[in-house]
Amino acid sequence: MQKGCVVMERVKIADLVPIQTRAETDAATVAEYAERMRDGAKFPPVTVFCDAEADTLWLADGIHRVDAAKAIGFKAVKAEVTAGTKTDALRFALLANVTHGKAANTNADKRKRLEMAWANRRELWPREDKADPSAAVLAEACGISVRTAVRFLQDVQPMTMSQVQSDGGNVSTCDNVIGSRQSTRPPVPVRRTFGLDGKVRQVTPVRNAVPVRPAAPTSPTRTPPAYDHAKGVMTDRFGVEIPMAIRDAFKAETVRDEIETHLRTAATLLKRAMDEKDPSVAQFRQADLIDLQNAVRTAKFTRPHCVCRICQGNGRGSCTACHETGFQTQAQYDNNPKEFKAGGGT
Repeated sequence: MQKGCVVMERVKIADLVPIQTRAETDAATVAEYAERMRDGAKFPPVTVFCDAEADTLWLADGIHRVDAAKAIGFKAVKAEVTAGTKTDALRFALLANVTHGKAANTNADKRKRLEMAWANRRELWPREDKADPSAAVLAEACGISVRTAVRFLQDVQPMTMSQVQSDGGNVSTCDNVIGSRQSTRPPVPVRRTFGLDGKVRQVTPVRNAVPVRPAAPTSPTRTPPAYDHAKGVMTDRFGVEIPMAIRDAFKAETVRDEIETHLRTAATLLKRAMDEKDPSVAQFRQADLIDLQNAVRTAKFTRPHCVCRICQGNGRGSCTACHETGFQTQAQYDNNPKEFKAGGGT
């Protein structure tokens, strides 16, 4: 069987090796499917990858259907079989249940997909430079929001200085100049990551595993902190307090994030279906895919970056720098005059 060639056939359930990207199988869903199967309902074929080298049939989509069929005594199920490795099956499985079947969108499900993608990142994204996938890359592969991926990386990416030094010496230092007095902070570990554009960048983990001496209070424009909810005060990445009127825009999970996730998933699925010449999308045109991809970019670039540096979040109805929203996107922040940027003297 050639890679990419899909064959419809009945496959023995006993021969299938499932790739479970959910936190757990839903017993109620299995019971419901089993009852419908007894009544003669027709279900879509499951998705199987035939790994000739490993002599394995990887079940990438349809675990609930297979368990239901097994529960009522079926020995085989109808399957779409294509040649592929375990990595191919995992890549498919990570997105398989985002928009259909028993939706795998609980926090535990999202975490499970992220953990599997991270554990298999070298196989999913083989690179000679050994750079790790960015939050945006993980989010696209798992069909989740970028912020969910960011929080996951904050848990798995803290590094010690010895790890960084053994990884090519990628250590950065932060120098602060106050008047004629210069102070050097302890080295901060950085990690090489690649983004959706494939370019490698060096990023500093949000949580530093290296013990550091307590630093003197600094202005919010010099040291971007993580969002701080301590004592009921919520601050942006520059330490500027977020006015109550616009706090909802900075929440960890917002409607905009969900829209971006679903748009990104739809664009990915449509592109894959068009590439594979799936007859079910025959009426779609390249312009439709471009529209979806443009919508993804719009959603991405409208994400709040910081409280508006010009009006400090209080210019709703009058500030042109933030288009009267009170917060700025990354692009709007980049267009600020130098004096209104971090470290610019504001």
